[in-house]
Amino acid sequence: MYSANYNIILLLSDQILKSLKEKTIDIYMKIVNEFLNENYRPGMTSGELLSQYSLYGEDPFIIGVDEGVPFSAREYAPVRVKEICQSG
Repeated sequence: MYSANYNIILLLSDQILKSLKEKTIDIYMKIVNEFLNENYRPGMTSGELLSQYSLYGEDPFIIGVDEGVPFSAREYAPVRVKEICQSG
């Protein structure tokens, strides 16, 4: 019986990788924004909304090999919470 181990290497240009990362970040930001907007209630403090997000919200992130973490919902959510609560 013949068996072989095939490895497929997909090489992507830097431009394609950058585009994919940007699109992924947009999707992850949308996930966080949707949760925050759906769970915000008038008069809610940023602490209350952030607590709701921390307990029930999704936590998408991207780990970059060379750049550390290019997107983390845990870092993005507090900024959006403040914006939402200030404008609400």
